[in-house]
Amino acid sequence: PAAARAVLGGFDLVMGQDDEAATGLVRLGARDDGRLNLKLAGESLPADAENLARLRGEIGERPILLAASTHPGEETLLLEVFAWLKDRPERPLLVIVPRHPVRGEGILMEAQGQGFVAARRALAEPLTGATEVYVADTLGELGLWFRLARLAVIGGSLVEGVGGHNPLEAARLDCPASAGPHVVNWRSVYAALEVEHAVRRVDGAAALAGVMAEALTDPTALRAEAGRARAFADRESGAVRPAADWLLALMRRI
Repeated sequence: PAAARAVLGGFDLVMGQDDEAATGLVRLGARDDGRLNLKLAGESLPADAENLARLRGEIGERPILLAASTHPGEETLLLEVFAWLKDRPERPLLVIVPRHPVRGEGILMEAQGQGFVAARRALAEPLTGATEVYVADTLGELGLWFRLARLAVIGGSLVEGVGGHNPLEAARLDCPASAGPHVVNWRSVYAALEVEHAVRRVDGAAALAGVMAEALTDPTALRAEAGRARAFADRESGAVRPAADWLLALMRRI
C-alpha cells in the first residue's frame, strides 16, 4: 500500500474513466481530478469508396448480419443461430470479422463443416448469391461492414474472458448494434447506451436469434436505436477537448 501511494501520489492530474475507477485509484493513493473516458472520443471508421461500391453490387438487396471483432467460441454460437435464419426469404448473409485475421481459415473450416456455403475475403474468394457465410479476415475494413450491415453483433461480449469491444464504432456509422452480457471493459459505455435505449443486449442463442430475426423482418426499432446511439456518440465525442485544456495548464506550470 505504501508503494502504491508513493507511485500514484506523484501524478499531478488523475482522471478516472468513471466513478468506480476513480474510487479505486483514490483508495490506492491517487488524486481525483474528475472524469475522462477516452473510449468516448474518436471518429468514424474509414472505408474505401471503391470497395464499398463493389461490395454493394455483389451483395445486392441481401441483408447483412455482421459479427464484428469475434473471438474463439463466439463464431460457434453465431453459426448455430444463423442456421435457424439462413433459409429465410430475405436470404441473409452472415459476415464474420474476426478480431485476429489469422483465425480466418479456422472459422471458414468451421462454417463449411456445419454445411454453410462460405468464402474468405483474405483469399479474394468470390462473394456470390450462393454465399451464406463470408469470413472478412482482413485488417482495416471494419468500416466497410458497419456501413453495409443491417445489424452488428459486437464481439468479445458473447463469451467470458474478453470484456467486450467498442460499440461506438457501429454507432458512429448509424449501424444498429447488439452485444452479449460480457462487456466489463466497456461497462460504463454500454450502461450509458442502455439508458438511451440505444443498444440491444442479449444473453443466449434464443435472444440473439430474436434480435437477428427482427433485423431481417422489421428493422424499424433497431434503426431508431442506431439513431439514438449516433446522437450519443456525437455528443460524447467532445469529451477529450477539456482534457487538452487540463494538459495545457499542466504544461504551463513546467
